[in-house]
Amino acid sequence: MLSGVWALMERSLRTDARDRWSHALRLVALLAGYGAMISAAESARSFGAPGLRFFQMLVMLNGWLIALGGIGYFSSTITEEKEEGTLGLLLMAGINPLGILLGKFGSRLSQAGCLVLLQIPFALLAVTLGGVTPKQIAAVMAALLSLLFLAANVALLVSVLSRNTRQAAFRMTLICLGYCLLAFLIHELRRVFLLGGAMGASIPRWYPELEKSLYFTRVYSVLSSGWSGSAISQHEIANLIGGLIAFGLAWGLFGWATRQPDTEAVSRGWLGFRFGRQRYFTPGRTWTAAIAWKEFYFHVGGWSWLAFKAAGYLALMASVWAYWHLWMNYSATRWGMDDVAVEVNVVFLSLLLALEAALLASRIFHDEVRGQTWSALASLPDSLSSIAYTKALSAFAGLIPVLACLFWMCLLTETGRRGLEDAIEHAMFWGIVAMFTAVAHLAALLSLYVRWGIVPLAAAAVWLPFIGFMMVMNPSGVDEDTVGAGMMFVCGGVCVACHVLIGKRLQELAAA
Repeated sequence: MLSGVWALMERSLRTDARDRWSHALRLVALLAGYGAMISAAESARSFGAPGLRFFQMLVMLNGWLIALGGIGYFSSTITEEKEEGTLGLLLMAGINPLGILLGKFGSRLSQAGCLVLLQIPFALLAVTLGGVTPKQIAAVMAALLSLLFLAANVALLVSVLSRNTRQAAFRMTLICLGYCLLAFLIHELRRVFLLGGAMGASIPRWYPELEKSLYFTRVYSVLSSGWSGSAISQHEIANLIGGLIAFGLAWGLFGWATRQPDTEAVSRGWLGFRFGRQRYFTPGRTWTAAIAWKEFYFHVGGWSWLAFKAAGYLALMASVWAYWHLWMNYSATRWGMDDVAVEVNVVFLSLLLALEAALLASRIFHDEVRGQTWSALASLPDSLSSIAYTKALSAFAGLIPVLACLFWMCLLTETGRRGLEDAIEHAMFWGIVAMFTAVAHLAALLSLYVRWGIVPLAAAAVWLPFIGFMMVMNPSGVDEDTVGAGMMFVCGGVCVACHVLIGKRLQELAAA
């Protein structure tokens, strides 16, 4: 029944062992652990229970790594075989769907689980530093392993149902964001019930159990002072059951989802639809600038996709406004909910702008690299730099909706104008802008070498060193403007280096 599963697992282990990006991720996790330990040791002079502070940082790091692993590592388990056209060969070799899933998925899950377990010695240092007990460490490690099992199996299901790695990573990102949003809504509903007086009696009996099954609630409860619960709770049981259900669905839907492999080398975005005999939002005739036309419609999605994104951003802004004015109207009105709503909208839109810019940058050269068509594109009379910058500028036209909404919040509202005037006077603001810009440049560079996890890798390469530096140096009282100026200088150098390296890589691909 499981013929070939061990050979496939061994092949996957050997392939991952030769992958330098997997080793880079392990090195990042190790360095981040050392950074958290140094930060806790430095803060021991000013704060009590440094072991608890260190362990909290370690848990937060592992939570982020599990989320990034689900988005960029586990979501490519089956899609990479689809993209390489080897899934049919595995089936023809006599390996059944369960063998393929266990062979490909088992190696990755075992490696990720070992990465979590190898941090137990670091966690035990928290007991020595004070503030954490061995029982709390065991409970948190059980929570992390169960979360890893759930995230890995859900990513496996998404990988089976998706046509390519990009689509799987995008869907997994939405699932992770939805999980965080669900946890936030459950917490807020409970708070409203409790503050509602008589409404507190109307809380369903299953509601507290649902809240306890969430990762954030479980970790917060375990790390609280005086905790004396069990290492295995509803959270771990719910994650194990959810992971098994996801694996069962991936196994059951494998044949249906993989009956037609992805053979399309170029993504076509949302190029209109047909209603009766009439087609709407079609690309129409090619522009004089054919490359810009192709990027705008095939990469960005055209005017229809811009309109769809604009509606989504307006819905997000309306939801934030409704939350503060309708949901939170029981709070004191003297805090100015209008100001809070504008500030929250600006924060959300800024983060979405940075994320969308990185995603668009990671797709600029993706189709040409995957389809091996850059050499043909380089045969045009235009220079390589002209073609590359034309593609980049046309792709970043997809940022028009979020930029318009951010312009509205920052320049057409009094609160936004005050906040913007105050922010641009500080070097830290420009340093953060430079870091987001560096992430987009690194995403474009990594897309020429890496097949999956481009945006998480670029974000980790920029933000993890900065977070480690701030954890180590912040207790010493480093001036924020000095740090911001340093960030601008470093990230500016990174962007320039990315331009040079991208040009060299494109020349190599053109000559291939």
